[in-house]
Amino acid sequence: MGAAFTTLTWANPNYRAHTRLFVEAVLWRARCGVWWRDLPAERFGPWHTVYALFRRWRQAGVGP
Repeated sequence: MGAAFTTLTWANPNYRAHTRLFVEAVLWRARCGVWWRDLPAERFGPWHTVYALFRRWRQAGVGP
């Protein structure tokens, strides 16, 4: 998992905070069993942004 963190970086200096929020969004979605579009935007940001990053991680081999 560590290699994917180094290859998928954002230009944002708050990368760790954003990564944690992203992981929390993915876990919340898995726990609740909702569609990507049902993610609460006020908590996790736009659903499409979270989904796009999830797809990038999956293509990099991170995740189940």
